[in-house]
Amino acid sequence: MVADERGQTGDVLVADVEAVHAEPGAVRTGTLVAGSNWGGTDLSGGQWQRIAVARAFYRDATMLMLDEPTSAMDPRAEHLVISRFKKLAVGKAALFVTHNLDNARIADRVIVLDGGRVAESGTFEELLDSGGVLAELYKLSRDR
Repeated sequence: MVADERGQTGDVLVADVEAVHAEPGAVRTGTLVAGSNWGGTDLSGGQWQRIAVARAFYRDATMLMLDEPTSAMDPRAEHLVISRFKKLAVGKAALFVTHNLDNARIADRVIVLDGGRVAESGTFEELLDSGGVLAELYKLSRDR
């Protein structure tokens, strides 16, 4: 298990989410979930994002949909989310929106939007080989 800078693991965040679900409507103070307005701790953007993802994973939904779930996370936290998403998505409909092209590798099918329209669709490798929009963007992301 990977811990953040304060030694908190993803399991701790899931435990906080479970505690909130155990008492519907309760504002928990002194926990990671409560903001400073309620005497708790302010969280970073990435930590709030981890809470949101943990809540999404907590539910036993038949469909998973995550929109830029790791945009504010460090690489360790991102790895945890992507790994967990892959496990939870087995046998379910899953939609993962990302601008991080390396994260698109986990998809069975990648749909590339350009100007609000579907520009191309296929596996990650097919799209890389096609020389289209994804291939262009991927090449640009590697040219730094």
